Amino acid sequence: MVLITTRFDTFLAILNTFDNNKLILLCYSCIIEVHVLNLNDETPSFTASLYNFTLRENNAKARPIGAVNATDPDGDQLTFAFQNDNQGILLMR
Repeated sequence: MVLITTRFDTFLAILNTFDNNKLILLCYSCIIEVHVLNLNDETPSFTASLYNFTLRENNAKARPIGAVNATDPDGDQLTFAFQNDNQGILLMR
């Protein structure tokens, strides 16, 4: 098998097959594409260990009070969720 090209998540190779005929050598080639699946072995992390936000008591509903940021070494899309927000007081966009 001959490696044609490689990217982080895909490998392309040429596979050759030959018959054992002694009079005429017949050969056929095909391209094999291998997709490498993400192992997802890295934990996402916030860019800060603590975020502080201040808002006035008469702050308008649905007005943003701050932003947080996180990254994932695997490059996966991140989803954020509040834990135990039974009252629906906090809203994420």
